[in-house]
Amino acid sequence: MEACCPTSHLKKLPYISAILDRIEKRFNLKTGLVRIFKLPAGSKLPRHRDGSVSDLYSGKVCRLHIPIITSPGVQFIIGNKSFYLEPGKLYFTNVSLPHFVINDSSVDRIHLIIDVHANDEIRTFIQESPEPDYVSWTK
Repeated sequence: MEACCPTSHLKKLPYISAILDRIEKRFNLKTGLVRIFKLPAGSKLPRHRDGSVSDLYSGKVCRLHIPIITSPGVQFIIGNKSFYLEPGKLYFTNVSLPHFVINDSSVDRIHLIIDVHANDEIRTFIQESPEPDYVSWTK
């Protein structure tokens, strides 16, 4: 995975640029692919896995989510556990496990999804969290 190269779109979003900078400094890592993902109200993301590249223990990438717009009616299911990812928090999601999303709400779910180069600092943070094998979070 290559480091993030800011595009003309990112340059128009200084708040997102500041968030990416803060994550890089907090965990001493480099940002890779960044995107905004919308899951429309009433829709589903089918069960899948994103491959071993994003496995925390052996992969090179950690997938992070920051929910921007969401609802308690949105379920993020990883393995057999359901999680509500609250807006404005930073989450690691173990997408090497089977997972799917059900948006059983009346609002479109919007997430900022950030792939970062995995390193020992972020691995330690995640492993020390309450649900290290599924989801970890920070403010």
